[in-house]
Amino acid sequence: MGKIQSVNKETIELVKKLRQKTKESQQGLWKDIAKRLDRTRRYIAKVNLEKLEKLAQSNPGKILLVPGKVLGKGILVQKVKIAAMDYSAKAKAEINKNGKAISLEELMNGKDKPSDIIIVK
Repeated sequence: MGKIQSVNKETIELVKKLRQKTKESQQGLWKDIAKRLDRTRRYIAKVNLEKLEKLAQSNPGKILLVPGKVLGKGILVQKVKIAAMDYSAKAKAEINKNGKAISLEELMNGKDKPSDIIIVK
């Protein structure tokens, strides 16, 4: 798995926890997320609400996982649970109107099945 590339201490700790969760649970989902977060900030996902709205419409009942930051462009009408590393203030407020915004750690420690999670690029 190699050296962690990020310089952000919170991201480094999260990647370590994800790697540990991969070893404990033998689920490739957490390994994939750790790899996506173990990049320089330039390559970390940045996703707008309008894209999440489209995905929520086509995948009702699924949890949308953003290995990066959710930005506030657009509106979110669907009731959806979104897990991300970070949220803009506008995005978090919009998500919490109809759904739920949670951290990646909350998702990792929760009881949700990997089959109920969609990774958003």
